[in-house]
Amino acid sequence: WLCASLLEEYFGKARSLDELIEQSQLLQSVGYKAIFEEARRQKPYCSMALNWCFNDVWPAAGNNSLVAYPKEPKPALGAVSASCRPVCASARVRKFVWTAGEIFEAELWLLNDRFTEAPGVLIKSYLIWGADSQFLLEWHTPNLKAGQHKFLWGIAVSIMYFAIIVLAGIWIMGNKPGVNQEVVTGALICIVSGMFGGMLAP
Repeated sequence: WLCASLLEEYFGKARSLDELIEQSQLLQSVGYKAIFEEARRQKPYCSMALNWCFNDVWPAAGNNSLVAYPKEPKPALGAVSASCRPVCASARVRKFVWTAGEIFEAELWLLNDRFTEAPGVLIKSYLIWGADSQFLLEWHTPNLKAGQHKFLWGIAVSIMYFAIIVLAGIWIMGNKPGVNQEVVTGALICIVSGMFGGMLAP
């Protein structure tokens, strides 16, 4: 996120080191917001989004971390937290830079990952630049269906399936199997397969 030429293209030349840091942290925050919310929009085909790494282990100028060394939260931590809240209003914008003469376009989404239905809300959309703003539209959303979380059901079923296999083995062989690499590998294969099966289920 500390790419001087890109930051200068977006914000203009920084007048100080503090301003350069502020610019890079803003770019990281907006970038992560776009990534995490787009991953949620692409559910269930996208199973997860995560950043590497969560925190710096030593002072660093450029990194993907959300917490700077030794334990200073970056603005991006708040941005990711907001993008991952269970019910989230989100705008899909296809690019960050717009020039004069272009028509600005965005899609408005309301994401719900709760296990229960969420009531509809009123969303007001504004376009803000500098100290100016322009009201765009109001959206009275319908009630939101509960998130399906099929991958969790897939994991649960796969764990039960593996437990049945282990119990059947104990009953047939008459002895208790030890925990070794083969058993752990088999369990992981069952769990991961069940998770993907749940994600792809219609």
